[in-house]
Amino acid sequence: MKKILFILLAFTNLCQAQDTLTVNVRGFYAGDSIRVIVQKSVESQQQEWLTSSTDTFASLKFPVDSGEWAVFLDATGYYFSTAKTVLIPTGNSVDFLVTPATGTGFKYTWQDDDSYVGHATQVYINEPTKIVILSDTVSVPSDYSSIKLRNEYGVILSDDDETWSSDYSYRLYKMFESLPSNPFGEGSKVDFETGENVTGIFTLSDSVISQDLRITTINGVKYGRIGMDAFTYSNPQIVTTDGIQGKFYSKRLYHVVVNFLAEFGSNDEIVDWIARERFGVRFMKSDQETEDLMSEDESNFQEFFDSEKMEILAMFEELPEGFHKQDGLKYLVRRVNGQTNPTYPSAPAIAWTGLNTIEWMSKAFISGDLNYLRRLILHEKAHFFMGIFI
Repeated sequence: MKKILFILLAFTNLCQAQDTLTVNVRGFYAGDSIRVIVQKSVESQQQEWLTSSTDTFASLKFPVDSGEWAVFLDATGYYFSTAKTVLIPTGNSVDFLVTPATGTGFKYTWQDDDSYVGHATQVYINEPTKIVILSDTVSVPSDYSSIKLRNEYGVILSDDDETWSSDYSYRLYKMFESLPSNPFGEGSKVDFETGENVTGIFTLSDSVISQDLRITTINGVKYGRIGMDAFTYSNPQIVTTDGIQGKFYSKRLYHVVVNFLAEFGSNDEIVDWIARERFGVRFMKSDQETEDLMSEDESNFQEFFDSEKMEILAMFEELPEGFHKQDGLKYLVRRVNGQTNPTYPSAPAIAWTGLNTIEWMSKAFISGDLNYLRRLILHEKAHFFMGIFI
């Protein structure tokens, strides 16, 4: 009986923890739509379109739990205030006043606020709502980050599935921008009719996708379907450390971008480019150069498997920016399957600091314990940090 009573009390408390946050927006034209986004740190995000039937007032209600929530708008063509915060259950409503933007020129501003992606105001942009790529007509967003992605990286965002919000396109743009350089050439012109320099087309999905990404190729154009969860956990949070404001990013969305470009490791050119430019290392092969480096016959070594390369690069990326490259680490070699190092037969990996090399054995990758492998990768790279502090 006590157990039943405890369960009932717990259920009652859970129900009581749910509250409603009302967002009121005034000032936008009848028939226009504004996206309203509410977010609690990286724990939860909800977004809905708000359409006014009058020129005066419209509102939305969101089910929320206790805590501090940020509320912000995505309203191209309007001026509006930065994000607002509300502490539930102390408060339960937020009011916004938007003002139609005027003028024929393009104006874009951005600043930090509590929205986790900053406050962006886009006054006017003369962009198509659809683009024909080869024979495929794609509905596209026209916000600033989407346009930058197209112009700088040949990346087209498609609204044909879920609609891209300005904060999602901003996050994706920042991920491409965080790569060491544009591998497709500065000033490359994207030709939608021929598909030249089109890196790919991204759509959003509200379904759970393995590794947050599914890649398909249609008529020679690469399509990437991204799960929304990749964005939920990649929120660029505004944080304050020792009184200094900055931004913190999870690497989850970054890994989506790398997997897309490298096609989960099968594109050797892109994998080698990221390894070299981002981390200053090379994945060695079974050849004369490896034989000379390791002072062993080249038949003792082999190429890394695609999944092994991607896991190593993913863990290197998790380290702070200043630890991405070390002068003392240049080569990654992989001993042939089933073979151990003759000097250290029990070792799954060895950091040869005198050779600027990490040697990997197959046993490092076949344990079945992913957490063990990730700790091992970080451990071996840490051997090369000492040179920084000497």
